[in-house]
Amino acid sequence: MDKFEVFIVGPMGEGFAGHTAAIKDGVERALKHVSFPQEWEVTIPDSLAGANIVQDVFHKIDTADLAIADISNRSPNVFYEIALFDTLGTPTIILEKLASKKQQPVPFYWRQSRIHQLKRFTATEIAKKLEGIFKNLASAQAPLDLTANPITQFYDVPLVDISAASGLAVGYYDNFLRHMLMEKQGALALPENKLERLIVIRPTRVRGFQNDEDDVKRLFSNAQGITALAPTHRRGKLFLDRVSDGVVIDIPTPIYSLQEAPRYKTLCRRLGHFHNLNEEICETIREELEEKMIAAFFKTLEFLLRFDRGMSASKLEIATIAKLKALRP
Repeated sequence: MDKFEVFIVGPMGEGFAGHTAAIKDGVERALKHVSFPQEWEVTIPDSLAGANIVQDVFHKIDTADLAIADISNRSPNVFYEIALFDTLGTPTIILEKLASKKQQPVPFYWRQSRIHQLKRFTATEIAKKLEGIFKNLASAQAPLDLTANPITQFYDVPLVDISAASGLAVGYYDNFLRHMLMEKQGALALPENKLERLIVIRPTRVRGFQNDEDDVKRLFSNAQGITALAPTHRRGKLFLDRVSDGVVIDIPTPIYSLQEAPRYKTLCRRLGHFHNLNEEICETIREELEEKMIAAFFKTLEFLLRFDRGMSASKLEIATIAKLKALRP
């Protein structure tokens, strides 16, 4: 199994150059002292040996399971790196040394974040500060929120995964949905197609395609596949997998590709490190992120429908399998 990667960032000059080395030493002591249940690796920028410093740092930011950032001198570079961690949904511990003289205020966006302060920036003091935090990480008492930060609290999901969900939604809309719903030339508007409305299934999991497929087959056992005229589509027609009594039932299969989204896969890998968490807790964490990605997909569809003129949105119903089952006799 891959090691649990801890990456430390901090100021590199102005009397602060030794901080990252002290943090690394303190982190390693704390991880050993709490008997952290996974193999781990602690890295600082000084230990990277590639040809391009920026690319090396970005690579470690991208792969880190836990970030520790020293903001003692309010370095713009460090805050930039924290923003990258936040965008990726990487858990980040922020440290600072209490200054003997008046210190610059923390930038606005981090004022509500928990900042762990130290009077002395020694490995011993850092280890004491981090020991309790690592014990919480190694605890099985409650599910861990491994992505929470100011950015994901606003967007509900790491931005990389929002981009994946939104991109898939745009493709689904452009290739299928708008050609179904256009008021004059859409497949639902043409009388020769004999179609009345469209039901788009809203999945509950990005890994549940076969279950959703089987449920829809049972719910609409008389559905048949047809080819409908769609003049606005580049092919001039659409093949519809399921039509039942003039109702088109579509499962938006692009959603299931979200199981390959970068941060979702990273979260699944990260959860594999936490042997202290049972499978039920891990599954709850995965399920919550999946729901957020699915919500981002449908939020994008809603946006596109709202700003695309001439759409018969009233002919569209978005429904979960559970809702459809409840409505069936």
